[in-house]
Amino acid sequence: MARRITLWRMELGAGVAAAVIGLLTLPMALLAPLYPVCAVTPPRGVACPAADTRAVSLLATHPAGAVWALLLGLLMLTLVGAAGAVVDARARPSPGPGARLIVGAGMLALWGATLVVFAICALGSRGPLGLLYLPSTLALALAAYSALLRRLAARRAAARADDASSSANARS
Repeated sequence: MARRITLWRMELGAGVAAAVIGLLTLPMALLAPLYPVCAVTPPRGVACPAADTRAVSLLATHPAGAVWALLLGLLMLTLVGAAGAVVDARARPSPGPGARLIVGAGMLALWGATLVVFAICALGSRGPLGLLYLPSTLALALAAYSALLRRLAARRAAARADDASSSANARS
């Protein structure tokens, strides 16, 4: 018999996966030869010849402080979102048909970090940094979607229970 994966397990697993993938992405972004540089200085207005283009690691390009801030900011936002997913997965959604969907520190951290990291990845998709952080961003998005589905399921279950109790009261 197949075992169903519950929504809180999916949220928890996706949050942990986002943290692990985010932590593994930082060394890859720093050490992998992903950044093209021109070995010669071409004349002004002329593109670098293909024969003189080579790929180097980010550390070899001696990045500026803004690049370090972007790298560490993406990592910190991913970890904040992953921690929010773990905290929210352990919390019980408030039942009731009128309950708010986004409530609690875990849910706010998860959704806020997911939206900001997704926006940064979308803006940086032309370079390697946006594409490198895309797997952890997608894991955060899966956790956020699972959290939302879990709250919607609790809302539906509470509405069904209210309907059942009101119909039982009407019959008596």
